[in-house]
Amino acid sequence: PLPILYVHHRPQASGAVRSLALLVERLGPRFEPHALVPPGGQATDVLAAAGARVHEGHVSAFTHTWDVQYRGARLLVLGRELALLPAHVRSLRRLLRRLRPVLLHANDAVVLAAGREAHAQGVPVVWHLRCSLGPGRPGRPVRAALERWGRAAVAIDADVASSYALSLPVAVVANPVVPPGEIVPVEVPAGRFVVGHVGYLRRQKGWPALLEAARLLAVEGVDVHLLLAGGGIRPPSFF
Repeated sequence: PLPILYVHHRPQASGAVRSLALLVERLGPRFEPHALVPPGGQATDVLAAAGARVHEGHVSAFTHTWDVQYRGARLLVLGRELALLPAHVRSLRRLLRRLRPVLLHANDAVVLAAGREAHAQGVPVVWHLRCSLGPGRPGRPVRAALERWGRAAVAIDADVASSYALSLPVAVVANPVVPPGEIVPVEVPAGRFVVGHVGYLRRQKGWPALLEAARLLAVEGVDVHLLLAGGGIRPPSFF
């Protein structure tokens, strides 16, 4: 079978890992899935259960250097990722030489270093675009790097795809959802207009803006029922 190497940057069992696991499960016998993930989280278990051979190691990801979460601390986050970079490159280089994959699947645009190293080793790179790219200066070098080191991209929706505006071939594939075994019904008052948000409660996903919109509607007397479903990307014990 042909080896494929998936690179993911978070040890937590986030939605990105779970949708990647569904993709791995459906590869078929022609391919042999391998995954490089940071140690110490549930992502290893999720991908292993899907049939991937998991390799734990440092993964340097420049997520929040262009994100808004840390604001003034962006340079500190950038320093942390740069400090992890040598260990990440060494572990990835060893994997690429040992596995000789036919493809490296970068499970978000933030794992730029993995794409660069794979490109240098002659391995085709496919970017999985899961977060929108902001406009302005931070976005331009990221977009240029994706086009320089990638062969194609997958975007989770048309809005995300349009935020990158890549010249690479881009396919839009929505994140799949598999309901849990037990579904708990939610009581909604009859006759009310319901607006829902499903996903991890991270500020980047926009739920604070949804709460503010609901507050403004309440001030104007609009009868809206707001439904939030999801949890934190880390367990409550983390906080």
